[in-house]
Amino acid sequence: VAGHVNFAYVTLGPVAQYINTGKLIALAITDAKRSALLPNVPTLAELGYKGVGTVAWNGMFAPADTPQPVLQKVHDLAVKALNSPEVQAKLLKQNFEITPNKSLADAKVWLAGEIAHWKTITEAVKIETH
Repeated sequence: VAGHVNFAYVTLGPVAQYINTGKLIALAITDAKRSALLPNVPTLAELGYKGVGTVAWNGMFAPADTPQPVLQKVHDLAVKALNSPEVQAKLLKQNFEITPNKSLADAKVWLAGEIAHWKTITEAVKIETH
């Protein structure tokens, strides 16, 4: 925005206002589908870069020994809150589109996929943790 960077890979929320006012140009969306916030901006897959990209995400985690009924209750309450019209409207006003996992099982499958995906990338570029 200040003219110091020619290119950036950023989450949509903080920069949507600059895209909408023309101060920044959005080249592509990294999600699998176009954003309702920027419907005219193509996805990387639409531009020919299939399998490239990611989404910004947040998760709720609990100790491994947390009883399944407790996990289920927390999940159900979180999904109910996130899907409420009031929360959806507030998040959309802040330029965030959310898609809660439909079930705990779906969340586990999705997270396992993310871990595998990023493991492949970190191994390919030789990122080490200490």
